[in-house]
Amino acid sequence: MALGNFFKKQEGNGPEHFWSLVIGKTWVQAAIWRVVGEATEVVSEGSTANWQDGNDESLLEAADGSLSAAAAAIGDDVSEPNKVVFGLSPSWIQEGTIVQERLGILKKLSNELELTPAGFVVIPEAITHYLKSKEGAPLNAILVGLAEDAIDVTLVQNGRGLGTVEVAQSISLGSDIAEGLSRLPSVSQYPSRILLYNHKVGNLEDARQNILDTNWESVKVPFLHTPKVEILAEDVAVTAVSLAGGAEVGEAKSVVLPDSSQDLDEPEETQEIREPEDEVKTEVSAEEIGFVRDRDVAEQEVVPVQETQLQEITPVRSAVVDYATGEPSLPERAKVGSLFSALSSIFSSIRIPNFGLRSAGMLSVFSIGFVLLLLIGGLFYWYYPTSKVTIIVAPKKLEKTLKLTVDPKLTVVNQADKVVPGVTKDAKVTGDKTASTTGERIVGDRAKGQITIGHVGGSALLKTGTILTGPNGLKFTLDNDTTVASGSGVFTPSKTQAAISAADIGAQYNLASLSKFSVGSFSKDSFEAQNDNAFSGGTSRSVSAVSEEDRLNLEKELTVELLTRGLEDLKSSLTEREVIIQDSATLIADTREFSHKAGDETSTLKLALAGRAAVMVVSQDAVNVLVMSDLEKDVSQGYALKADQINVTYTVVKVQPKTKVPKTTQKQAATPPVAETKIDPNNPVDLEVQIVANLLPKIDSDKIARAISGKSEGSARESLATTPGYLHTKFFYSFKFPDSIRTLPRIAKNIIVEVASDQ
Repeated sequence: MALGNFFKKQEGNGPEHFWSLVIGKTWVQAAIWRVVGEATEVVSEGSTANWQDGNDESLLEAADGSLSAAAAAIGDDVSEPNKVVFGLSPSWIQEGTIVQERLGILKKLSNELELTPAGFVVIPEAITHYLKSKEGAPLNAILVGLAEDAIDVTLVQNGRGLGTVEVAQSISLGSDIAEGLSRLPSVSQYPSRILLYNHKVGNLEDARQNILDTNWESVKVPFLHTPKVEILAEDVAVTAVSLAGGAEVGEAKSVVLPDSSQDLDEPEETQEIREPEDEVKTEVSAEEIGFVRDRDVAEQEVVPVQETQLQEITPVRSAVVDYATGEPSLPERAKVGSLFSALSSIFSSIRIPNFGLRSAGMLSVFSIGFVLLLLIGGLFYWYYPTSKVTIIVAPKKLEKTLKLTVDPKLTVVNQADKVVPGVTKDAKVTGDKTASTTGERIVGDRAKGQITIGHVGGSALLKTGTILTGPNGLKFTLDNDTTVASGSGVFTPSKTQAAISAADIGAQYNLASLSKFSVGSFSKDSFEAQNDNAFSGGTSRSVSAVSEEDRLNLEKELTVELLTRGLEDLKSSLTEREVIIQDSATLIADTREFSHKAGDETSTLKLALAGRAAVMVVSQDAVNVLVMSDLEKDVSQGYALKADQINVTYTVVKVQPKTKVPKTTQKQAATPPVAETKIDPNNPVDLEVQIVANLLPKIDSDKIARAISGKSEGSARESLATTPGYLHTKFFYSFKFPDSIRTLPRIAKNIIVEVASDQ
């Protein structure tokens, strides 16, 4: 950080001393330091003082107290310094520069305390540089700065800050850190090291344990292993800012604290700080970076400092990153400009109108108008603004199960029997669905052939269909009526030709020639037959067919789809306080058409359904009457049960299912029974209700409004922190004044106070 002649050591008077002033969200700490050899020696540190954001006077008093404490600790031989390097909270910086509103505060602080601003450094960036110097290697960690109701999350990789974001603080700090990392440039693997800092280290052990209890997989942060959580020293911020200043004054590479006995001329642990090889250093005068000697800067015309005029004065890496490339969009060392020049630019741009006093009349009119404007503005400031103050608390949870009945024939709640009225609603639905079949069927052709029937005895008529039994019990039938002539004896039987067909399909009926057959129930002594030629034509094969289970499954799937569609249509017609009893939904089919019957040969089956999706609907308010009545006796003293803090889940008590057993066909295995539960939405339905209630502390809204009226947000938070389960407070304004003059409305009735759960 080359500040040119402005930060040169005073010749002949020993090392020059400088201030560090660190301004956190609600605290301030000062230190006095100098550069000896290659080390920054922190000569003394002031105490940490608290201030209220939005109250400039409290910041001035806190800074004055810490500066005075630091000055009191130095010897008489050391002159009190007047040049100061500011360490600032990330919320004070936007796009590498101090936000305009904060510049005004720093200008006022510098004037009142007779300080000469030299530059600024962002606290997380200063800590990053300090830890690199201390540990001798670029830092890889997640820095977490804790404040009252928010945290600053900074991601550092290879010593380079990839960004800092502010996240509102909740019960789970691990979830807050995950939220912050999600807003920063994504990386494949996060550093498994989390560093906590605050001005009160004693308050951080609970925070550390809170983070250690985090399930990082559930918050989706990809750590290589469970991160180590460390607490940095209370004075780490002021030490880091002092080192950043010393690195610019005399290229200091380490820091020595007031209680160190280390030889300042030869520091034992100094780490080399390498500058980028392509960086060209230049010496600039104090005037070139905005500092002016021996005259009041407010008396001269000041041109606002352009970004190209700012001098890099700290080795801390910039948190501004080009998200497209992942590379810093500014030089690797953060830009810290001439704060005093920037402050002067703002104030020198303000011009007071010069009114010519041509006549007393004009002055009088102007004066009256000006007074009226002030009066109207004052009245507006006092009476017009309204505000809502929401106290966020961790609720007490009350869980219970309640059984009740919904009766569509009832019109009022029956508390004694725990019965609430319901109403049946339905919506017309139609649809079709096609599915593949899973059944099987054997198909084929029958064998055919000619036989010769031998007969002994009188003539006889054999009817069509007469059964003939061949080898292995195979059955055949006559194709036509056949008249058999009479035969005179065993040696001279009559012989008649006839055509026969196999009784079933299959190649097993293709019999060889000269096979013997019995005819009907006649004895072989009177009738006997054989084939002179082999039979042919018998075939069989397995094909896809419709099973009863296919029909049942297809109807079940289409019913679910139509019910889902019908319930979505019904939801759009419900009022905000009506609740669908999901388990009571049923499809009342008007038409049901299958494309095939069970056993039909086909590879697909289609079903078309038309009907009504009917469901029981109950009023949430009616249920809450029973729920609140049942829960009131379990509510802890000092807590209240509110209807909007009750979550209810309904489950229909299952009735005994009716069982359908599908028919079976030949060569088809029996399918398991299919249970079907039908609930008639026109009849009473028994429910089991799971209740989860958030109990919120009772408060006197009017009393609290009177207590916080006219207070700043910080003071209001202190007053509200005694609320049981208190986490933090949210403020909403109808008209938002600047931070410097913003308070809650002066009129208590203009403040609405409410308690809300963090879930």
